[in-house]
Amino acid sequence: MRCGPTGVAAVDAAAAGKILSVVLLDFLPFTATREAVMATDLCTAFNQYFELLHADSDQLREEVFRLRYQVYIVETGFERSEDHPCGIERDAFDERSDHYLLRHRATGVYAATARMILPDLSDPSATFPIERHCAFYEGLGIRDPEARRRLGELSRFAVSKAFKKRIGEAGSLIGVSEDVDRYFEPDERRVLPHLSLGLFAAELRIMHEHGLTDGYAVIEPALYRLLGHFGATFNQIGPAVDYHGKRIPCLGNVNEILPNIKRVARSVWELMTDAGRYTCGTE
Repeated sequence: MRCGPTGVAAVDAAAAGKILSVVLLDFLPFTATREAVMATDLCTAFNQYFELLHADSDQLREEVFRLRYQVYIVETGFERSEDHPCGIERDAFDERSDHYLLRHRATGVYAATARMILPDLSDPSATFPIERHCAFYEGLGIRDPEARRRLGELSRFAVSKAFKKRIGEAGSLIGVSEDVDRYFEPDERRVLPHLSLGLFAAELRIMHEHGLTDGYAVIEPALYRLLGHFGATFNQIGPAVDYHGKRIPCLGNVNEILPNIKRVARSVWELMTDAGRYTCGTE
């Protein structure tokens, strides 16, 4: 979830799926242990250890861009460091986007970020990255100008592999255990695989606040199948594209997805909607 003049737009149309897969290696299909976690109050447990922050200031947006640099340049090499000076990764769509950060409460470390590219209300025909870099099946996609006012693109998902390392280094620089897991409480370790659900919750908050009902996304096949386990059924709208592996162009409608998640995985619905606070009018 992209490559443009400097390679950024291709990352927008495809790489977010790869970024997600980097962390969703931690977010594997259900095991008995993870099913047990999901059966508990996931929303309460998640919010005990993490918080979603609306990046609505220049300072917080800089944190977003620095975290994206860590993931897109340092950890995955999707972008070239020379194209992004000062440790900042951003592109032309950021001015048309709303951003969130996911922060670890105990340490204040930023673990993940995501954005939603918003419609251009002054020009609803303004394209999204997916429309520039993916072919759609005939008749699919959203063309109607009024409907496009309620359309966004889920984008720039990034969860840092260095998160645990940063936690381990948050205290003294001397005598820090190499077993970073020891810095997490047992319940906290069980929540860690679900950080990416927190990013979907952030995207839903943006959709709720901006009155959006539909969202484009480009998703790795494994993630596409995994989301289906939760009832989050995105519709494939074009052939898979090849960018660091196959990615599927998708379109999701909250009026279809949220009720289905609630039916299939109530605990996931609770987390994503903040216990029904952000439902985009589906409740």
